[in-house]
Amino acid sequence: MRKGYFGIVVMVLALVLPVYAQDRLSSETIAEVGRTVVEIYAINNGEVFASGSGTLVSSTGLIYTNRHVVEDAEDYLILLQETAGELPVERYFARVEEIYPYDCGAFELDFAMLQIEADIDGNPIDPSQLNLPFLDINRYATVQQGATVFTFGYPGTGNGYQVFTDGLIASVQNGTVGNDRIPVWYQTNAEISPGNSGGLAVDANAQPIGIPTSVNTDDETGGRLGGLQPFALIERVRDEGLSNLGCGTNVPFSSAGNRPNDEGGSNNNGGFNDNGGFNDNSRVELLCTEEDLRIEDGVEITILQTLPDIEYTVTVVGIGNFDPILAVKEFEATESYLCSDDDPAAAAYSVSLPTTNRVPANSTSSQVIFTNDSQDPLDVSLVVGEYHARAGEFVLILEGMEVTESDGDGDPFIIRYTPNIAASGTPLTAYMIGLDNDVDPRFYWAEPSSFAPYTDQAGDIIGCDDAAGPDCWGTSDRLTQSYISNGETRLNGEEYDAMLSLSSNVGVEINEPVLLLMTTYQRQSTGSYVVAYHVGIE
Repeated sequence: MRKGYFGIVVMVLALVLPVYAQDRLSSETIAEVGRTVVEIYAINNGEVFASGSGTLVSSTGLIYTNRHVVEDAEDYLILLQETAGELPVERYFARVEEIYPYDCGAFELDFAMLQIEADIDGNPIDPSQLNLPFLDINRYATVQQGATVFTFGYPGTGNGYQVFTDGLIASVQNGTVGNDRIPVWYQTNAEISPGNSGGLAVDANAQPIGIPTSVNTDDETGGRLGGLQPFALIERVRDEGLSNLGCGTNVPFSSAGNRPNDEGGSNNNGGFNDNGGFNDNSRVELLCTEEDLRIEDGVEITILQTLPDIEYTVTVVGIGNFDPILAVKEFEATESYLCSDDDPAAAAYSVSLPTTNRVPANSTSSQVIFTNDSQDPLDVSLVVGEYHARAGEFVLILEGMEVTESDGDGDPFIIRYTPNIAASGTPLTAYMIGLDNDVDPRFYWAEPSSFAPYTDQAGDIIGCDDAAGPDCWGTSDRLTQSYISNGETRLNGEEYDAMLSLSSNVGVEINEPVLLLMTTYQRQSTGSYVVAYHVGIE
């Protein structure tokens, strides 16, 4: 049920912008453009859990924004800036008109449309009677490197007020769309902060050029560039349709969304809705019918966007008397699982890690080898439980991962921090070990919707580059004495490999997803690596 709000709907005329052939906009033009940029509150269960920006592109209340701004919400409250210099006013509710997939083959598209449908009290309205100020999107422009750009939006740093910034187009990135090469991404040094997502970027003539979408920050130098989704791309996709341009499944990537609790954990699952066997938020339950194996209170680790035609090997080795069952939910759209208990190949695996010490080979270990046989990246869930539903600890080993030049922020993994993990008292620990000396592993704990790294109270990133080194957060040990063995070959840890331990003591929230992004130091190296997770359950 929508919460009632009091307010007066202000009816205004469609916007016709004056054009200024210069590298600045007049205060009048800034004010007029600003009236078309709205703030969006994403609502679940009657509560605002996220915010972003959008642009009115029709007098009837059609709003352009980013997909990641509107994902996972039940309702959307729209705020308008009615007077320059004043806080925006809550005026309408909107619904999703259309939401586009992220992965479109040769480019990524973070785009969605909302349609205003109700007044502030939740009463349905006739959109044709709204007569709102809007930006004529048919007047969009393409720009070159070095062009002046201006942005509008509602970042969290603006204290609730609309923020206007300026800068230059730092890079133009073209891609093949249909049979043409057009801009598919702009980068700019205009300041873009969390909450700007879905807003507006215009050129020096006040013509729309794109949607502020992401922020790319260099951890070492502090340098940052904002990313803009060009309207030239958006309109091309809208004109030609998804099927003609190869658009497929979702590929999350770095965004500038403004979500609460960025310093201590996320209030949502960042768009990753697949439960992989969850009956509720606190228990992982799954039944492998063919093998008659039941996981009653297990752990789920999700690999986001596994690549086609890559063979992945998942092995679970129990510590002590822990007898693991492994289930792999290979395809998102089915309830079909690949399950294993007491696998002969897995029985040869042994490990020695700082948090586990030596774990010998064990005949009760489990293993599943799987391949993404589709043509698109797919999320895959790895679910682990104990055969007798007993408490204990295990190590999950994943082989087949690779850092590539096209990874963006890195390879994302999600572990839901369920109560049984928290109650075990064993910190959730991840290890990233390169398969050769050319790979310099680095990974960090990230906010699920924006992929921005979490930081502690001192401002240090909660991540690790070179375990036990100055750039490795928390307690860690050099991995030079560590190894993972499959019985035939032994992968030894190196000084550049990484580990990270997390628990509720450092801000991990029970029942919330822990997103880890696996990459390399400054993204300077590529190659294969192995991931290991040490997990305890009560």
